[in-house]
Amino acid sequence: MSKIGVADQAISQGEGFVISLSDEPVPVVDTLPQWYGTGLIDLTFGKREARGQEATDYNTGRAAFFVQGDLQSGYKVTASADTGTGDIKDMFRRLDNADPNVILQRMRQDGKTTYSTYGDDSSIVDATPTDGRVYVRVENETSHIMWGNFSTQAAPLKLGSGSRSLYGASASIQSQQKTDDGRPKAKLSAYSAKPNSAAMRDVLKATGGSVFFLSRQNILAGTDKIDLQIVDPVTGAVIATTPLVQGRDYRVDALQGVLVLSQPVASLAPISGVLLDEDSLRYQLMVQYEYDPILPTSGGDVSGARGEVALGSSARVGVQIDRDGSLATAREVASIDLNADIGAQSSITIELAQSSGMGPTRNISDNGGLDVAVHGGAVTDRANAARLDAHLDHADLGISRPGSINIMVEQREAGFQTTAADTPADQTQVRIEQTVELTDKTTLSTKLDHFESDAGTQRKIVQASVRRDVNEDWTVEGSVEARDVTDPTRADKSGQRTDVGARVTRHYGPNTDVWVFGQGTVQKSGGLSNENRLGAGFKTKLGEHTTVTAEASDGTSGVNASARISYAPVEGTEYYLGYSLDSTRSAASDDRGTAVMGVREKMTDKLSIFAETQLDQPTGKRSLTRNVGVTYQATDELAVSATYERGTLRDANGRNTDRVATSFGGQYQVGDKVTFSGRVE
Repeated sequence: MSKIGVADQAISQGEGFVISLSDEPVPVVDTLPQWYGTGLIDLTFGKREARGQEATDYNTGRAAFFVQGDLQSGYKVTASADTGTGDIKDMFRRLDNADPNVILQRMRQDGKTTYSTYGDDSSIVDATPTDGRVYVRVENETSHIMWGNFSTQAAPLKLGSGSRSLYGASASIQSQQKTDDGRPKAKLSAYSAKPNSAAMRDVLKATGGSVFFLSRQNILAGTDKIDLQIVDPVTGAVIATTPLVQGRDYRVDALQGVLVLSQPVASLAPISGVLLDEDSLRYQLMVQYEYDPILPTSGGDVSGARGEVALGSSARVGVQIDRDGSLATAREVASIDLNADIGAQSSITIELAQSSGMGPTRNISDNGGLDVAVHGGAVTDRANAARLDAHLDHADLGISRPGSINIMVEQREAGFQTTAADTPADQTQVRIEQTVELTDKTTLSTKLDHFESDAGTQRKIVQASVRRDVNEDWTVEGSVEARDVTDPTRADKSGQRTDVGARVTRHYGPNTDVWVFGQGTVQKSGGLSNENRLGAGFKTKLGEHTTVTAEASDGTSGVNASARISYAPVEGTEYYLGYSLDSTRSAASDDRGTAVMGVREKMTDKLSIFAETQLDQPTGKRSLTRNVGVTYQATDELAVSATYERGTLRDANGRNTDRVATSFGGQYQVGDKVTFSGRVE
């Protein structure tokens, strides 16, 4: 039902029209669906003549269209095709080819950050995202079938095969019946593609800076997926994952393969804890993307399917299978999962998975991408894995005091591979954490962590921590931890040890904190060394724009230090300087840490710049990276930009690695309809 109140306005109704000549709104029922579209056919016939040569005929043709509209059945149709220009006899055969204009789309996407001013509030929306020449999507409120670009990630499985962004066929069907919480009672999805691109996964360990070099360039626009992970350095288990949002948390230069974070890693997801040791949790970035390889892929299909069904109103069971035939040896991952809500705030997830074939390849770097080590890619037989994750809220368990219990149990057979880690031997890990509010000012946290591998490695950790907010000015924290470690390859890493630690924080209003901390070993046996440490730190905000953070400590394993000063006078501008020294990174005394300096500034309405320099000096290595960019809006019509990246790595054996990338770009707008843009790499 719609209303019109404008004279002489015609609205289609059935087979005729209704014209309102009154100022009063007239109700009209729109029974015909609305469609809009555009198309072209371009045919050229000609004759080529040259002196001394026989005349030849030629012809070229191009056909293209876009259409979007609603069917009376309730389905929405969006479709487009473009044969490109070429011989008429091959015009429709070219529909099977990839579209070379995709590279311009990547330049346009990068232009969202490079060319910041366009002179108006217009925006570009791609209604037919496709790397090929054809796009079709038929959809309603619950289901769709399509040919175009899509992502393969159907469910956030911990043991799954990860996600890929592909060009091909995809479909999803949901039942009309809903559960009490509004989810469909049944859902089925499937996909199939023959990728021209290759998948890559870069694991970038935190460096203290904001600029990272990816291992590949020529990245397909929109395929990047970045997670900030907190990992256990001993087992490789991912303890926590924070998805990063493009534009807010990071941006990617798709042509050059450069990742720029909006702020250092530690600021995006801080790790809490009092005790520091060689097994302390680490940050890393898991970067997944598609890129155009120099050599073509093997040509195999990538396909998969997933089905879900609701078991009542609080549980769902899913079955998923993924197959990647583009690898030298096809990889298959099959899984079944159960997710159940067992209370208002409690849930449990069980996964069973099996993998076979060539595992995913990961490029791991600890210096921002200058130097990488290739992991994974091994071919294995079928191997199984099982995992249980549970979150239990005290209120659902009938416990009066507020709190929660988190449980993780995972078992893998040798050869099982995920996007994050390999499994060289059968292994089992159990992790149980509980937090309880004893009073409104006191919180108790406990943790049990058990890891065991058939290779002989074992580790058991039991920890209890308490935090008390004494008043508005003081906070006190204490922790005790007992560990039992067996490493058959390292006698100095095997034994038993008990540590205690404390931290006292003084709050000077809302903008300044000062703290002191210490820890000591009260009992040990075997080859484990003591872990005694004393330190202090502070964080303060100087005025409205400057933030300073620093911490330093000295102990058995060496000196730890970190410092950062940030000045942000206006939105969009920041100057920062930082330094970090991590004693757990290297046991040698010649590790000189990492220094970083950078700026992001909008100097005027027309000129903006960014730059970062990072010097990393771990044991036996030295790397220096520089990243500089400038954008200048010369006039309302003309914008120019330039970027420069350079990285140098020197190792103890005299081997040198140098990386240099320079680019220039420009855009000129003629009126409202014509824009010229280009970029040279």
